[in-house]
Amino acid sequence: MGKIFGKKGQAALEFLTTYGWAFMVILVMIGALAYFGVLNPQNMVPDSCSITAGLTCVDAQVNTSDASFSFINNMGEAITVTNLVINRGGTEIFNGDPDAVCTFNVGSVGYDTVTGIGDGETFSIAACPYDAVGLGKKTGQKAKLSFTLTYAKMVDGAYSHDATGTLTATVR
Repeated sequence: MGKIFGKKGQAALEFLTTYGWAFMVILVMIGALAYFGVLNPQNMVPDSCSITAGLTCVDAQVNTSDASFSFINNMGEAITVTNLVINRGGTEIFNGDPDAVCTFNVGSVGYDTVTGIGDGETFSIAACPYDAVGLGKKTGQKAKLSFTLTYAKMVDGAYSHDATGTLTATVR
């Protein structure tokens, strides 16, 4: 009976050793993939920009020192943009008149104004201060921002409206 038990024990030990080495190889491979960033979930998230109805976020970009947005006015009438607020994780990063602080373009390059953005017209707000490095983001990492664009319709300019949006972009 001792001989049978010994052979079974040896077979079990060889079985566990073989699968143990295979398991170790798999762990090393997963560790290497994680170390080189292949398994980083931030790399799986696509860049996106969205804003409430009436405006369309065409494009957006985040650099290490500033953020830029491009929109289309789909309100059905002309608007005036009065303020832009950028938040990250509930913390306000930028709050100001985009015409005074950022580069504001309506339609063709060189036409700078925040008034009279016609229906269907494209406008961009560029170079708004954003310190990605100071907020812990490096080039190549994803930054998630929320923003609020305050505007007034040209017809009833006395009332301001807020359009809120989100931006997920790779820091350049």
